[in-house]
Amino acid sequence: MSIREDSPILTGPWDPIADACPDLQPLQRMYLFAVVLRQAGALPQQDAATAAAILASASPDTVVHNPFTNHEGPLRLAVLDLAPH
Repeated sequence: MSIREDSPILTGPWDPIADACPDLQPLQRMYLFAVVLRQAGALPQQDAATAAAILASASPDTVVHNPFTNHEGPLRLAVLDLAPH
């Protein structure tokens, strides 16, 4: 599955911090879509494990926001949201 980069949901302006680090945006988007799918019950456990493994290799400086818990923090810790409950 791929993400349509030209979707109106993604064309909005990014914050200056995100614009300063464009290489982090794909990881942040991957996390956001994975956590949304997980919340909706549409993320298979194998895909969640794969996404978590990819995201866990991110720089410790990568920060993400979980829209369901309103928590913002390091991506390396946020991947725990993708773990089976």
